[in-house]
Amino acid sequence: MIDANIVVIGGGLMGSAAAWQLAKSGQKVHLIEQQGPVYSKGSSLGRSRIARSWGLNNNFWGFMHDQTVQEVKELISFLNQKESIRHRISDIYTSSPVNYVFFDSTTKLGGFEGVLHQQNEHCRYAFNPQQAKDLFGLTLPQAAKAWVREEKEYSGTLNPQDLMNKLHRAILLKGGKISYHSRVRKLSYAAPKYRIVLEQDKQTTILEPSKVLCAAGAYSTDLLAGIFPGLGQYIQPKRVYVAHFTFDSAVFKAWTKGQIETLFNLYPAIYFNDALSFAMFEQINEAGVPILKIGGHFCRNSYDSIDTVWSEVLSVSEIEWAKQETEAHLSAANLPIEGLYYQGGYSCVYSLTKNEVPFVCQLEDNERTILPGFVMMAGMSGVGAKGCMAYGRLAAALLKGPTAVYDADLARMRAFLKWRPNEKI
Repeated sequence: MIDANIVVIGGGLMGSAAAWQLAKSGQKVHLIEQQGPVYSKGSSLGRSRIARSWGLNNNFWGFMHDQTVQEVKELISFLNQKESIRHRISDIYTSSPVNYVFFDSTTKLGGFEGVLHQQNEHCRYAFNPQQAKDLFGLTLPQAAKAWVREEKEYSGTLNPQDLMNKLHRAILLKGGKISYHSRVRKLSYAAPKYRIVLEQDKQTTILEPSKVLCAAGAYSTDLLAGIFPGLGQYIQPKRVYVAHFTFDSAVFKAWTKGQIETLFNLYPAIYFNDALSFAMFEQINEAGVPILKIGGHFCRNSYDSIDTVWSEVLSVSEIEWAKQETEAHLSAANLPIEGLYYQGGYSCVYSLTKNEVPFVCQLEDNERTILPGFVMMAGMSGVGAKGCMAYGRLAAALLKGPTAVYDADLARMRAFLKWRPNEKI
């Protein structure tokens, strides 16, 4: 056991990325995760997230994605120096075209009209049905005003489970400690240390680190009630559902080579509609048939319990919505929908800020004094995965304090992301 002076609460993508940055810089880190090494629930669950390098806000989301790619390359290099197992960046990233479909209702999201005319060398743009047919062989959906296809190395999908596994291996190799199946029951502060009541295997342990980083996702509001009781006014957790569809194996094997190629160029996709729909390949099954994942960033509702929401099954209407969205996307490429069936789904939780920009920040107590040695990562709103390593880098720099070196990249992140909650829901 190490004598860790920094405790990171939450071993999902955000907490793992930050813990790795701290361990890499020589800090003694203790990462706490209430699940085991393999996730069975939570917002970091699954094998795929959309990874993209094009978007709004002065291309900030693309900037975060590109920063994360570079950090992943460094992580892979470190692991290959330390282990006989061969680690590859292709374990994490699957490069494929990323499709963006824009509708008139997109204006509610703000700013996308300008984005459509910010020509990017990695993108091709279709602004009318004829261009969509000529460029992509697609039928532009009714009421859609543009179809954009991004084609760039490492844009496509990211595997969160494999990335977390590699981050945990690297943390341990750097001398860090990871406590699985451990849950923080109480967090308080009495200068100069924090006090953490940790439950593991029905036994209670008291930790007293000098620094804490909280990346507990939807659990954060309750967890931080002892040191920041007003957090619920700034972060609002909501349930978001995800559905999986696949094809009958015999039907899919009858597809032509051209149809299969078209399918692989069609995913991942983001529909800038009222639901802000997203779809991608979750994985390819043993029969070689893709499993499609679909959800809607704005398909949000309340839930009763944070501990039970993960097992909440999808309703008939939720499944039907997901099926209709999937069939419409396939039909845009004139692909058959016969044999498509619902394979299952799950619930996750988004933590929402007022303007959906995440918090990577320090917190203030009731006297407006910055809590020393404390950093929170929260409010990712479903946008965090593609930039997770960059968020982790900034969080680690904040936690290390004023002596940390801030380069131009960190300064850009720092200027964009919130320093502390200041806009109530």
